[in-house]
Amino acid sequence: MRSDALADRMLAAGRPDAYLDLFDQLVLDAAIHRLLNAPASTPGRELLHQLLLSPVHRCHQQVVRRLRQLAHPDSVVCVEQVLKNGFDYLAYTGLTSAEIATWFSRLLWAIGTPRAFALIRVQACSADEGIRTEMTRWLKRIAASETPQEKGDAVIGG
Repeated sequence: MRSDALADRMLAAGRPDAYLDLFDQLVLDAAIHRLLNAPASTPGRELLHQLLLSPVHRCHQQVVRRLRQLAHPDSVVCVEQVLKNGFDYLAYTGLTSAEIATWFSRLLWAIGTPRAFALIRVQACSADEGIRTEMTRWLKRIAASETPQEKGDAVIGG
């Protein structure tokens, strides 16, 4: 089966693992790339979230980029789960935790909701030094972008 047919089946099933046992890594990754290059309406965010959490492919950075393009608040829960569970399944990238954390800090920044920024604040206290460093860097950017009124509201409301 070609990667485009696999992508169609994964999209129809709404699950990235629907046909994983049948195909090798290259075909799977090609199918995911096809899904990521589909029109904005497909694949759905839920499928992208499942792909982000799935350890069976090698397209996580591209999935995060697509989620960043969509910048939907629903993605915060998925990012929170990734940051909570750690990056062990992303070891194939050869990147440090700080480099991987950059993917997620940029996604959270793009989403831009109070909940997304709150997750950055929480992760700035992470036990993982790379995550902590990256999220602290973004906290400074958030602070610099807030108006004096927003800062006052954060203190009053906090």
